[in-house]
Amino acid sequence: MVRAVSTPDANRPLRVLVTDFAWPSLDIEREILSGVGAELVVAQTGDEAELIEFASDVDAILTNWKRVPEAAVRAAPRCMVIARYGLGVDNIPVALATELGIVVANVPDFYVNEVADHTMALLLACARRLIPFTTETRSGVWSLERAPGLPRLRDQALGLVGFGRIAQALVPGARGFGLRVMAYSRRLAAAAAVPGEIAGAALDVLSREPPAAHEPLLRAPNLTVTPHAAFYSDASIHEVQTRAATNVATVLTGDVPEHVVNPAVLESDALRMRARAAPL
Repeated sequence: MVRAVSTPDANRPLRVLVTDFAWPSLDIEREILSGVGAELVVAQTGDEAELIEFASDVDAILTNWKRVPEAAVRAAPRCMVIARYGLGVDNIPVALATELGIVVANVPDFYVNEVADHTMALLLACARRLIPFTTETRSGVWSLERAPGLPRLRDQALGLVGFGRIAQALVPGARGFGLRVMAYSRRLAAAAAVPGEIAGAALDVLSREPPAAHEPLLRAPNLTVTPHAAFYSDASIHEVQTRAATNVATVLTGDVPEHVVNPAVLESDALRMRARAAPL
């Protein structure tokens, strides 16, 4: 026998608010969450007023890039979990969620291979001056004027600042091109940095996205930039949809999700997550 978990409005379907998403459909989320009796409430604009309005009657929140306002979290008395599509949770008021007994979950590693591959692609584009060559060729200039000074890639040094999952995934590919890899991290032994000329820069993330129309950085001739696209592949998007929705479904059924950002909440008297039905 099992002990049933009593909840208010037992006949009311569970509701999950999706603040925003960057893929064609939410079919994956709907399939996973319908399995635990939950339906989606999808924000149209994701602005603060709309999220506050929808939050008042939801049991969970799924968010991608939109900021989840503190006011929306306070307006969500039923909410048991806020799940991020991805790693960073700077758009979620984690401290407030913890105070209110709400689990915050994320998916920290779905894009590691994609970002490592994208980084290698940007590195090669920079090293071989692909952007200026392409720009000039398209404009009718057929010239090797930019070629002098191109180094041979093999035996060059690749410096990695930070040595987390992505950097570690990049190493085999870089070594495959014959690069000598060096890494610096606060967790590794300290080493003196040696300032020098920057041959080029490749960026996928900017401090302001999208950038201002006249952002000076974008006019730098030795810059290669992509629109925060490194994480994207059909497989990585399928994975993050699946794992983020599963995090929500797990909490809604009384279990602890795969990655909890605020583990202290699990020991809190304010914890809203319903306990899994236990045998008598």
